[in-house]
Amino acid sequence: MNTNAREKKLLFFLLIVVVIYLSYNFLIKPQLEKIDNMEIEVIAKETLLTEMQLAEAMIPKLESENEELKMQLQTELSQYLGNIEQEDVILLINEILLRSEVPVDSIKFSEFISTGIETIDAETMSVGLHLEGTYKDVLALLSSFWRFDQNIFVSSLSLSGNEEGEVIEGGLIDELDSNVTGNAVIDFMRVNDEYAANEPIFKWFLDEVYDVENPFLIRDRNTFFNSNYYYIGKDVEFYNKEYVPFEDTRGHWIESVANIFGENGYMVGDENNLFYPDSTMTRMEFVILVDKLYRWPIVENPVELTTFLDSDLVLAMDTNEYKILQKAVNSGYVVGFDDNTLRPNDRITYSELEYFSKRVPNGELFNWNEFATLLQEEVDFTSKGIDNPNAFATKAEIVYMLYDLNR
Repeated sequence: MNTNAREKKLLFFLLIVVVIYLSYNFLIKPQLEKIDNMEIEVIAKETLLTEMQLAEAMIPKLESENEELKMQLQTELSQYLGNIEQEDVILLINEILLRSEVPVDSIKFSEFISTGIETIDAETMSVGLHLEGTYKDVLALLSSFWRFDQNIFVSSLSLSGNEEGEVIEGGLIDELDSNVTGNAVIDFMRVNDEYAANEPIFKWFLDEVYDVENPFLIRDRNTFFNSNYYYIGKDVEFYNKEYVPFEDTRGHWIESVANIFGENGYMVGDENNLFYPDSTMTRMEFVILVDKLYRWPIVENPVELTTFLDSDLVLAMDTNEYKILQKAVNSGYVVGFDDNTLRPNDRITYSELEYFSKRVPNGELFNWNEFATLLQEEVDFTSKGIDNPNAFATKAEIVYMLYDLNR
């Protein structure tokens, strides 16, 4: 009996141990592990909450830094990419071409279009130019765009030499004066107002004294070519050959006035920088010179010059010369002879100069004999026009006459 009782107690104790073991492993232990996991999660969330609180506290500072970086970005971009308008681009192209020796017979403008650059909201406008001139002059024209620090880059360029074999291996031109033709695409890039404010590079104005102002003053190269706008930018040196006094006017009585004309671009020397002060001028050369000074307006619906009997000579001119003569005739500054001819290639006489001078500003009372007297007094030169009004005037006399008319 005692043995059975002891066995029962042991069996009961074992049962209790098994129950406790099973309860711990299947009930208590999972709960403890769950509690441990929850404590870890709580710690992680508390850490995340602390980080979020720290990040939230950094927001004002980050916002301030962001605004500062935007301002720095705007400053940097505005030094390179402005938000220029299309009209400024067109005027800039005009200014650069006016100062170039390269004839450009066609220009194609595109609209500003998105660049597709994700990081910067920018637009580009392409300008296509057909170029023809000496290699040296074409290179100088392109340098005008390269020297412009803002907005411009040459996106494509193709040049070919003339038929005389001056293009050598590698595409280089053997002589700087060799003629080349080609095409260039100039791209203007601008950013939107978020980064750079609108940035005009030209200022428009109404010139109240246009047509009556003195055209012979030494002027700023950035303004003297234009009548109603001027360049206000600061980052371009327009292409223009530095004026060098003419080789054959040193010591000549026309020297100082010739320098004024040369400095302003009204007169240019030949390939040897010669002025030829004692040579004559044709009527067409005179008309071109005066057009540079007075910039005759373009007349609406101009009459063609084919009605003149020597229209074959007129039509043989290049396009620019024809337009200048057409402006002069249609504006009434130039009239034909009694036989209905223009005689553009004839040398101009003193009497013709007197007749013509009465049609320009300040020239209504012009008289060649009176001017010749003045010429004698000021530069000690005796004009042949006093004795022979049908003789041919010299270039020096013509230049001094135009100078005197506008003093």
